[in-house]
Amino acid sequence: MKIGVAGPFNPQTVAEYFDSNTKLPDINKMATSVNAYVKGLIELGHFVTVFTTYSFEGEPYYVDGKNIRIYFISTQFKIHALGRLRMAKKIRKCIEKSVNSLDILHAEWTYEFALAIKPFYKKMPLFCSVRDWAPYILSLAKKSSGRYYWVLSYYIFRKVMRGDKIHFIANSEYTKRQILSEYPDKKVDIIPNPLDEKNILHKREEYPKYPVFISISTSPFTVRKNNTILLKAFSRYKKNNQDAKLIVVGTFSEEIREELKSQNLLEGVELTGSVSHDEVISLIDRATILIHPALEETFGNILLEGMCRKVLCIGGESSGAVPQVLGYGKYGILCDVKSEESIVQAMEKANDAELFKKITDDATKYIIREFTEKTVAQKHINLFSGFLKG
Repeated sequence: MKIGVAGPFNPQTVAEYFDSNTKLPDINKMATSVNAYVKGLIELGHFVTVFTTYSFEGEPYYVDGKNIRIYFISTQFKIHALGRLRMAKKIRKCIEKSVNSLDILHAEWTYEFALAIKPFYKKMPLFCSVRDWAPYILSLAKKSSGRYYWVLSYYIFRKVMRGDKIHFIANSEYTKRQILSEYPDKKVDIIPNPLDEKNILHKREEYPKYPVFISISTSPFTVRKNNTILLKAFSRYKKNNQDAKLIVVGTFSEEIREELKSQNLLEGVELTGSVSHDEVISLIDRATILIHPALEETFGNILLEGMCRKVLCIGGESSGAVPQVLGYGKYGILCDVKSEESIVQAMEKANDAELFKKITDDATKYIIREFTEKTVAQKHINLFSGFLKG
């Protein structure tokens, strides 16, 4: 099958399929689900044409590898107003040049990439994976600059969701419920986010002698990611567990650091700032427990990253798809992430060595069974095949 994938993508994750002399930019480092999905399609023997973007000067160009072609489209504009709408036009023009060689077009997220594929509905089946929920994110965008970005994103989201030209794929039961709550007539399939199998640690012999917690998100101190309440809970937990440490990964300002310091919330806490995906894995390997205090997730990929490295995961019992990803408590500990007391109780529960081993061992089997790149890619192929036969 010849599949077009339009979305953020890091070519470095499929470098093994290119000649060593091919220059592959190291970009879109947070698109781990798309990276694993594309790799899974290649491993299953399908040809993938990726349409992605990054900041460079010049016209779109492509590179070819084994069973893959990647088109790069510049994100630079002379006028930056309405950037996501302008970007959709750029992406669409690039896709037009090779659309006749594709069987399927699949967009990632419900923004410029999805809007770009919409005009091609007469040529082939179109799919869009819904990986976040714009109405919820807009409701949290309080600051003027962030709000403008999400108002425009929400406008594009509505244009994408309108009509029946695109078939939608939800990455969780929660995401599907969100779609159907506003668009009850749509048919929505569920396919989870994948994980690159090479990151799965089948055995782990050594852990720190004291509890080391880690929390990872792009912007940990936003309302949605909720890490301030985690710091307060950790401060309470540390009173009875003096050697405990907490690593918080993600972008933050010096103003936030100073504010947290003034509240005495940084004792035993390491704030790393933004790091690469390889560094994320290394940091998880320094930890015993991954705690994800987000108020809402349409999936929660970082939970897969934690489970695959044999750390115990803690997440919100009402945080969107988090309970589903953690098997409703079979593969992690659930708590009320709005409550300091509930978080502290979950942290204390994670100290139980027998429970720790059972959950982490079961979680490894669960990851291998449900979330590897080839497993998830095959679910997409099964879905696509039904539409092509139809």
